[in-house]
Amino acid sequence: MRILNKLSENTLRTLIITLTIYCVILIGIPLFKAIFTNPLTTDDLRKEVVDEGLIILDVLPGGVSDKAGLKTGDTILAVNNIRIASKENSIYNFNNYHTILSEIQPGTKAVYTIIRKGIPLNVEVQVYRYFHLIFFTFAALGLSFMFIGFLVGYSRPKELISQIFFLLGFTGGLGMISYMGTVHYYLIINVFYLINYNLGQILFFLLFLYFFTIYPTKYEFKYRKTLLLSFNILIFTLFEIGFFDGLGVLPRISLLLAIFYYLPASTVLLGIILFINSYRKIKEQKLRKSLRIVFWGFIIGGVGFVYFLLAFVYRIIPIDMNPLYRLPNIIILAIPFSFGFSIFKYRILDTEFIIKRGVVFGIITVFTVIAYLIIAFIIKSIFSGTDLIQSQFANVLIIILVVLTFDYVNNRAKKIADKFLYRERYNYRKSLLDFTKELPYLNNLTQIIERLDASVKDTMGITNINFWINDYEYLEIIEKNLNPEKGELLADREFRNKAYSMLYEYDAEPKILYEYNLRETELPEDLKNTIRKDKVVLSVPIFIKDKLIGAINFGEKLSGKAFSEEDIDLLKTLALQTAIAFENARLQIQEIQKKQIDEELNIAKKIQLGLLPKEIEKIKGLEICGSSMPAKYIGGDFFDLIKIDENRMLVIVADVSGKGIPAALYMSNVQAVLKFASNIFKSPRDILIEINKQILDKLDRQSFVTMIIALFDRNINKIFISRAGHNPLLYSANEKFEFLKGKGIGLGLEKNSIFESNLEEVELELKQDGIFFFYSDGLTEAMNTKREEYGTERIIEILSENRKEPCEEIVKKIESDVTKFRGGAEQNDDITFVIVKT
Repeated sequence: MRILNKLSENTLRTLIITLTIYCVILIGIPLFKAIFTNPLTTDDLRKEVVDEGLIILDVLPGGVSDKAGLKTGDTILAVNNIRIASKENSIYNFNNYHTILSEIQPGTKAVYTIIRKGIPLNVEVQVYRYFHLIFFTFAALGLSFMFIGFLVGYSRPKELISQIFFLLGFTGGLGMISYMGTVHYYLIINVFYLINYNLGQILFFLLFLYFFTIYPTKYEFKYRKTLLLSFNILIFTLFEIGFFDGLGVLPRISLLLAIFYYLPASTVLLGIILFINSYRKIKEQKLRKSLRIVFWGFIIGGVGFVYFLLAFVYRIIPIDMNPLYRLPNIIILAIPFSFGFSIFKYRILDTEFIIKRGVVFGIITVFTVIAYLIIAFIIKSIFSGTDLIQSQFANVLIIILVVLTFDYVNNRAKKIADKFLYRERYNYRKSLLDFTKELPYLNNLTQIIERLDASVKDTMGITNINFWINDYEYLEIIEKNLNPEKGELLADREFRNKAYSMLYEYDAEPKILYEYNLRETELPEDLKNTIRKDKVVLSVPIFIKDKLIGAINFGEKLSGKAFSEEDIDLLKTLALQTAIAFENARLQIQEIQKKQIDEELNIAKKIQLGLLPKEIEKIKGLEICGSSMPAKYIGGDFFDLIKIDENRMLVIVADVSGKGIPAALYMSNVQAVLKFASNIFKSPRDILIEINKQILDKLDRQSFVTMIIALFDRNINKIFISRAGHNPLLYSANEKFEFLKGKGIGLGLEKNSIFESNLEEVELELKQDGIFFFYSDGLTEAMNTKREEYGTERIIEILSENRKEPCEEIVKKIESDVTKFRGGAEQNDDITFVIVKT
């Protein structure tokens, strides 16, 4: 499963959806045939396959075959003059027989051609339709496991237990539809179906057993992996031998058939025993309550399963074809239903997340259908012509409409779903988002912690919050100023450093720490107990410049609900903003402590350089590099590269007016808002609008920010550019260089209505061997001793002559040339530029 965890959550969800659709199709085909096209027709006989056809083993006394005169030992050769013996393999005889019967209309008799003691006879049998309750019960069992497995896997695709349970549901769906071979009443036997259904059966029983070795408690023993692997291989081999023996591929051996019949029951029984043993050991009351439902589900469902085995597999209980005898099998469904009921009742998973997506999809679907009907009606009313032309025209228009309005409709649908269906969650998310906007502007670490504690507890209804601080400098500042009454906000550092450091040793993702999640971790038991003592169920790390400085630890919600994926994303944003606020607060403290302006400028310069991208993440088909040459005195230039996914990258270059530490601090705040906005919006224009909205009242009236943002999208090979008063983009796609001068004014100058109406987003094609040059005015306005400006002509000349060179070489040549041009003149402004080659 570690291989799966290397994939993103969206990729895993796509995989889960794909497998589920595949499973639904393979379940749906026999179900459709059983209900509509090939309903089961029976004759009250129990038969066995022989080369000539089917030999009768039992005749139900008083049944239709008994009344027709059929006897035990008769061999059925044909029905209605259609031979049932297969030329390929006698195993197909049974399926051929039921296919012929299903085509007989109700109320008519079937003519059986039989051999009795070597004499051929024709017998008329009044066959009848029969509702095969066992088939539909096991089909429902498989569908239930598949549906619940889908919910679990889709909600938490990264967790091992969720992954195993999804596979359990997936294989259960495939395996249960064909359990005991009833699917072949309706479906032609072929290799494809055999492989899928057979693998589904055996893997379901093996996964069922394995699942309860790790949930609700993990069974640890020496050579665990080796023993489990060997056991699974042995069971798999025995099961397959029994299966092929049952098909007649191998010589019929009673022992092999017994293995085939007894192994599933044995693995299920062993899994239930492991579960009950784990259940007895668990002390946590909430987990026990949820597992108690599953426990009773096993008890009730187990009774149904035992009845099925005794009556229909081992035939210890004598029965006839009366459906009432099959009715007790239905209680087998208590097993998957108990899992589902437990999940919903105790809110173990974020089922609201899935329901919300379903609602959003439904709104979009309704919008699309209504739009299509309106367009079709308008076309039919206005235009005349063939139906085909009208239909094609309507299809083209609806495609254009969907493409142009999808983002808007999708966002509106999400807001509607949040606002009206999940009002409580919508309100607290809105409150927290508003609070995150304030965080970067709080300049006191103690104030940040206390405000954050109060805000999160009030909005999300969380029982307890504490901060684990792993950085001595931050810890010292906080401890000096923290109100003694708020001492519980700081986790005991001495005992918790090791526990939380180990949690974030390999990745920087938030950690869900409910009891069953905590057991999955590789922490020693004493460190697990430390986390249990803190009553922490979610830990979100705080990183500054790729350094772990601590974590915000959250207790359970008062509502008892689990933290949803959206909750965790929101708290990640909160942690990011907290990190920025921590950094800003630390800078301000240092600024106050410094007495000399030169020391202040040097500190600010280091911070400014530290905020620039340390490593440029790779995007296929793009070569990106940048440079920042700070002036002697600190300015407000910066560039950033934000990787959205494997094929999209945001490139940002900005310049904050003014100089010195105020400009650097503004730059830090602007960059924080940029990070926040880019997490929500993906259009350069929308990001700039949000940034202007957030900083308009935060900058003093003499300050403003110019910025250019470009979105490189390799999915569609396009670039989208929007500039807020910044230098135009210099680009070349065909040897000739041009300036892209989209409309836009500086950030923080005008209110949003004016800013938005004057902001333009331009779209360009990404072509091979293209080059894009983003820069601040510090480059073109660099002066030499003669007060001459460097200008753009020199840049174009270097880019033209060296466009085939690697990106880093071009950067070095521009840096060298501008340094040479300045000569002995002092650099009076920051020089920042970014080059992107395609």
